[in-house]
Amino acid sequence: MRAKHMNLLSLNIQSKNWRKYCWDMVTRILFPRNPSAALECSEALNHTQDDRRTTMKRHNQAGFTLIELMIVVAIIGILAAIAIPAYQDYVARSQMSEAMMLTGGAKTAVAEYWMQTGSFPTDNADAGLSNTISGSYVASVTVGASGIVATMNNSVSTPIQGATLTLTPTSTGGSITWECSSDADAKYLPAACR
Repeated sequence: MRAKHMNLLSLNIQSKNWRKYCWDMVTRILFPRNPSAALECSEALNHTQDDRRTTMKRHNQAGFTLIELMIVVAIIGILAAIAIPAYQDYVARSQMSEAMMLTGGAKTAVAEYWMQTGSFPTDNADAGLSNTISGSYVASVTVGASGIVATMNNSVSTPIQGATLTLTPTSTGGSITWECSSDADAKYLPAACR
């Protein structure tokens, strides 16, 4: 009889049913004279174990693994490394476009002066402009011998702080053409100035 139990024990351990076998043995020891109570107790314990296994499976499948989270963080880092510099360039370009807009008003005044006198004005007063033309990002717009110069202030993006945008007029057969130049990188200039 003992050899039979040993064979069953080794069989159950090998088949990974050893917990069930142990519970069966415990219930037989506790209820030796009432086999039906032992059977009910054994079935109740087995059912409880099945519930635990099901619950454990549900818990094992919840959430993300560490490697999945690390992959997501890496992807976000790569996207940020690409997006942030592109956004900073976009902001600098939009700030520089204010200089182009403010020089547009001065272009009209310079063209009118040239039509009346045949020469270009040398300062804002000659062109009929205010001496203090400025904007949110532009410190000053001045008319001089070299044309119209817009100077960026220091509250703009770092690459264009203090940069200048110069529109140089040239008279060609009764009309004026404007040449745009700047000491800022070309990627920060408005499309009309590239």
